[in-house]
Parts: sequence; C-alpha cells; structure tokens
Amino acid sequence: MKIYVVTDGEYSDYHICGIYFTKKKAKDAKNFWMARNDIEEHETGKLPEHPDGCVLFKIIMNKDGSVFDVAQVSPYYCSNDFVYEPSGHGDMVFKVWAIDEQGAINNVEVLRVELLAKNKWEDDWEKWRESGADKTAPCLSFSSGGQL
Repeated sequence: MKIYVVTDGEYSDYHICGIYFTKKKAKDAKNFWMARNDIEEHETGKLPEHPDGCVLFKIIMNKDGSVFDVAQVSPYYCSNDFVYEPSGHGDMVFKVWAIDEQGAINNVEVLRVELLAKNKWEDDWEKWRESGADKTAPCLSFSSGGQL
C-alpha cells in the first residue's frame, strides 16, 4: 500500500504536516499547509532489498588485519557503491552485510586475505578508483565466530 507524506521546511525546521492514503488528499493538504516540499510517496510494509537476517557494517582494517573501527550503519546514509575503499591513512574502509559484528569482522578478514592474495590491496585513492573495485556489498553467511 502506498502512502503520501506532506512535509515542509529544511534541516532543523523540517517537519511532517500529514500522512495520507490518496495523492489527492495529500495535494489538498499541501495547499492547506502551504507546504513547499514535494509530496513524498512511500510503500508501506516493505524493507529495501538486503540479504536476509543481515545488517550493514562499516569496518576499518589495516593490511595486517588490525581492526580500528566496527560500526553498524544505516544503509540509508551509506551509498551502495563500494565494498571497500582506501581510508587515506594506509588502511581500508569496508562495507559488508553480516548477521552480527563478529560475522562482519570475519567477512572483512576474508576480503582482506583475498585482496592481499591477488595483490589488490590498494591504499592510493586514484589507483583504487582506476582498478574498478567490486561494486556490490556481499553478505557471507557467518554467525558470531563462524567459519567459511
């Protein structure tokens, strides 16, 4: 089912004026509230496509496998155009789908070993970009502490 959201304002002034089941009602409400933003259309009850049971993690790891940061991130704020990229500090930022934090670390360790074995660990931004790095975010089915 589709819903229509009337909003107004920007940044700290952004607010919802109303949520409606028909586009006509939303247009009427937009006029009534003198809302300047476009009417947003949303499908209810659906999640964006993602691997079952997985959430997205961002991990910063260096060449020797040391992990500097692990964080679950919202796919909303994380573009889906890389699995890994140079951080600019000699390590790499990885984005992986996993069931939990340990599974994410395991996924990245697998990717790190693969990059090193293929001599593709590239921490120079321009060379990395030219290499055509993988453009999908895989979910390897690890549970906490799992093995391949």
